[in-house]
Amino acid sequence: MMKNVVVVMGTILMKCILLLGIAYLLGWKFIDFAILGGVALFGTVWFFQMNSVQKNNQENSYLRGMFGNDTPKVSVFRFKMNPVLIGMIVYIILSGVTTFVYYIEYF
Repeated sequence: MMKNVVVVMGTILMKCILLLGIAYLLGWKFIDFAILGGVALFGTVWFFQMNSVQKNNQENSYLRGMFGNDTPKVSVFRFKMNPVLIGMIVYIILSGVTTFVYYIEYF
């Protein structure tokens, strides 16, 4: 349990550092880039998980069709939660709330 909390906190910290560096290189304010970058990184992880399942399904279908192998059937993509993804989601929520509070006067 404690290990998962450390991984979640480490993910949030690493994501902050990475996005802070990217915002600095682009010349943007971190607060403007925080939620957009958080969603983009989360989407990238989701894409790679989905792509992995799709490639396995293609390979299994090819082997079954061409050679009649008794390979595993096509599997449905299920997004698996782990401490890193939970940290990413917590980061998105925290950055969204922080951005909203920072820009509350404009609403």
